[in-house]
Amino acid sequence: MKYLFPKARIIFATTTPVIEELFDKKTSYRTNEDIKKYNETATQVVLKNGSIVHDLYGEGNNTYPRQAYQDAVHFIPQASQFIAKNISAVRELLPPPPNG
Repeated sequence: MKYLFPKARIIFATTTPVIEELFDKKTSYRTNEDIKKYNETATQVVLKNGSIVHDLYGEGNNTYPRQAYQDAVHFIPQASQFIAKNISAVRELLPPPPNG
């Protein structure tokens, strides 16, 4: 990204948590512990490269009750709208543009 768009301000959004007990463990399975590790590793890389992190995982743990999910991973439409509104507010995380 920095090579193609050197002036771009990159924002990484962490992966949201899942409802582990709703997974069919025969076909697929993700744990929140795996997601935390992924998010932590990606966050380290992103911050090291001067980008911004938008923590949807942390917000999910505190904001989205089980009723917000339609299955183990996906949110119901109302929760998706809430998340989209939250993501669109990400402009507040951006530093002001450089002069000139």
